[in-house]
Amino acid sequence: KEVEIMLSSSYVNDFKETLDRYIIKMNKDYSRIPHIGLLVKESMEKIEEKVYWHFGNGTFTFTLVKTSDYLIDLYDLMTTLLSFAKA
Repeated sequence: KEVEIMLSSSYVNDFKETLDRYIIKMNKDYSRIPHIGLLVKESMEKIEEKVYWHFGNGTFTFTLVKTSDYLIDLYDLMTTLLSFAKA
């Protein structure tokens, strides 16, 4: 339930689920958070084997590979991403 609430954040532009991954596109307001590029880079280094991300057209896109712990991974990713919006 908490994951659903986080995915409905005003910073999340789009969320897609496929058989083997989740794709989360953030909106341009998220990209305007001070130092967001550095914050994202540093936080993704800890989980880079599961998350791929890129910045293009003024927005961030995060792709989370599904593992046996995919719900925990999704929760952790969203908690991390949205924590920058509160800083």
